Formats: sequence, C-alpha cells, structure tokens
Amino acid sequence: MRVSGAALFPLLVLGVLAAATFWLEQASQGDPSAPRPKDRHDIDFWVDGVRMRGFDTNGAVRHELHADRLEHYPDDDTSIVFEPRFKYLENRRISATARRARVDKQGDHVLLEGDVEIVRPGEKPGTPDTVATTTRLHVMPDEEKAHTDVPVTIRQGQSIINGQGGIAIDNKSQITVLLGPATATIYRKPQ
Repeated sequence: MRVSGAALFPLLVLGVLAAATFWLEQASQGDPSAPRPKDRHDIDFWVDGVRMRGFDTNGAVRHELHADRLEHYPDDDTSIVFEPRFKYLENRRISATARRARVDKQGDHVLLEGDVEIVRPGEKPGTPDTVATTTRLHVMPDEEKAHTDVPVTIRQGQSIINGQGGIAIDNKSQITVLLGPATATIYRKPQ
C-alpha cells in the first residue's frame, strides 16, 4: 500500500499541533520548583517621600507619618517604611523616629526597628523633654500604646533610667512602665 504525500499532510499538521499544544502547556506551567508569584515576598509598589495622616471622628488630624520611602508587599499585605517620623498631634505631642518600620495591612500595628527614639515634650516651658531610646518598639497608633521587650534608656535632662526588660507606654493615660530590672540616676534641682 502506497500513501501519497497529500494523505500524510493532515497527519503531519495534527502532529505539529499536538506537539505545540504540549509545549505551550509545559511553558505556561513554568518551573515547578520555583515559588509561585503570590508566594514570593516581592515589592508590588513603592512610594518615595511619604506623608500620611490619621484623623479623628471630627476630621481633625490625630497623627501623621513622614518617611523617605514606603515599599508594599502583596503576599502578606504589609509595608516597610524607611526613616519613619511619627507624631501625635493631640494632647501631648509625642513623636517617634526609627530607621525602618513594618506596618500591617490595617495600619493597626507598627514595628519600629533600628535606632528607635520616642520624644515627649516637657510639661512646662523650660522643662526638658523626655527621650526614650531602644532598638525595637511595637506601636498601636490608634490605641496610643507602645511596648518592647528589649532594653530601653530614658533621659530627662541629666536624669537617666536604664530598663533591661523593656517598656510599656500608654500615651492616653500618660503612664509608662519599665519592665524587668532597672537602674536610675535622678538629678533634682537645688531648692
């Protein structure tokens, strides 16, 4: 039995289509050992020169954040903020700075990291500011609370307190609690 070239042509085309379909399926699957795009921790957008504000129910500005850069990661919906400068504008104008901050997707929890400094202005004109420094601080901006479990140093004028177990700060009640062992040198003005 002899088969003509015209009869083989449809079989050849069908074979090429089958091979192309197989190749397209394999190419679209990618490397099975490579992480899927949604499983990778890659930036999907960034913003330079950040300025964000939080408002109260009456529309007044409660707090604001300035930063050099913000990077967003879609896999866990978090943001990394570089050189953040955070300030409460109500009541006691407390402020905080750090090298970077990790912010959850709702902005309810902020982890300040690297050279963290919290400044509370003096209560009366002429009284020194209270400055707390640490390496890491968890902040809940809307609750006006913060805490850490790493050593912290608090300075007010010449007075200094070193807390080895961390600190808990409640800006609303204006109560700050040192955790763990602490040492202090308190200077008083002569009377």
